[in-house]
Amino acid sequence: MTNFKTEKDKLLLELDSEIKRNPDNEVLKSLYRNLNSLQSVSELNGILSRLVVDSLDYEFKIGEKLIEFENYFSDFSNSIRSAELKRLAKKLIRENTRITFYGKAWSESKANWIYFDKVFDLKNSEQIQIWRKYN
Repeated sequence: MTNFKTEKDKLLLELDSEIKRNPDNEVLKSLYRNLNSLQSVSELNGILSRLVVDSLDYEFKIGEKLIEFENYFSDFSNSIRSAELKRLAKKLIRENTRITFYGKAWSESKANWIYFDKVFDLKNSEQIQIWRKYN
């Protein structure tokens, strides 16, 4: 998975097909509405997974895909394009560093920003190299 909107649109098409084959299934319709309402990864809150597990119970293959979609995009580091920054973000997440913000920056930048509750130890050579590379 690479792009939130692209993957969301693919899932919406699959859900629409499932709804056409199962027009009385209200869970599928609810999943469609919930997925369709999402505008960014920052809005993911586990509702898709809960609906699948609680109500759909993997009756349909789309349920697995929805959980995979939500799990992938709920990890904000997956939306980082730079390989180096993605590795750094994943390392911070593995170390249980808290994400304090994810979303649009205050600037004109179209990219999402991710902030961690972490102060780098500038005496640490690995952290100095990372810091210098991006400053």
